[in-house]
Amino acid sequence: MVLKTELCRFSGAKIYPGKGIRFVRSDSQVFLFANSKCKRYFHNRLKPSKLTWTAMYRKQHKKDIAAEAVKKKRLLHQEALLKVYSWCHTGSDSEKEV
Repeated sequence: MVLKTELCRFSGAKIYPGKGIRFVRSDSQVFLFANSKCKRYFHNRLKPSKLTWTAMYRKQHKKDIAAEAVKKKRLLHQEALLKVYSWCHTGSDSEKEV
């Protein structure tokens, strides 16, 4: 069974069917919020990019955890290869000098 999830218009959080708060503006524009906290901040005209827990802030400040872990793993792998290469290279030079 596939559930159609929607995104909160303020925080970017996933909202499952039957959850969340739907707000319809007078110009018929529909907003879906994850909870009353998101709704309250939206009505107070706070910017999601300035609140650290929102998806927009995390994206702007490059706080994506999954991508960061992959980058770190690649960097460690490259450093290990460089160490092995430099060790092999210096070892062969020292043998030629003797």
